[in-house]
Amino acid sequence: SVNLRLVVDYGFFWFLSQALFYLLCFVNEFLNNWGFSIIVVTFFIRLVFFPFSAVSYKAMAKLRYIQPKIENLKNFYRNDKKQFGIALVDLYKKEHVNPFSGCLPILIQIPFFVAFYYVLLQSVELRMAPFILWIEDLSVKDPYFFLPILMGVSMIIQQKLNPKPTDKFQERFMAIIPFILTLLFLQFASGLVLY
Repeated sequence: SVNLRLVVDYGFFWFLSQALFYLLCFVNEFLNNWGFSIIVVTFFIRLVFFPFSAVSYKAMAKLRYIQPKIENLKNFYRNDKKQFGIALVDLYKKEHVNPFSGCLPILIQIPFFVAFYYVLLQSVELRMAPFILWIEDLSVKDPYFFLPILMGVSMIIQQKLNPKPTDKFQERFMAIIPFILTLLFLQFASGLVLY
């Protein structure tokens, strides 16, 4: 039936998911490997959003640059949170830094990444689809857990490139997120982890 595609639940961003599914199928016609097709489509999405990501990276670089000054302010106003807040805002103005400018580009990208997640979650095409070496079915978990561990290591590296949070609790929390996500992704389908 022409409406058979409507039985697939792509979630809230279904219209984006359908477009990404057609793109994935198109790429797979040339590569004939769903794993490499996932990598190419993910790379394409990243490429399209690179200008937004560049804005975010520049904002993070500026925050990293002024991080020592923030630490000095924190030590100087150790017992006066209100004055610290005022001094911090003044520092941001003086250095022309907007701490929230790194968030907006990420928020714009989220619908596309969620949509592609649903494509990979719902696509029957990944069932029994081999990728490389030991990954013979992209719809089941990696039997050796190589992909989830690689994902966790890449998250740790990305965190090292970002400025440290000013709050110690937040810093500790951010440090354990890669480990939590790695444990969670151990049971995910290889195609999802690859993405």
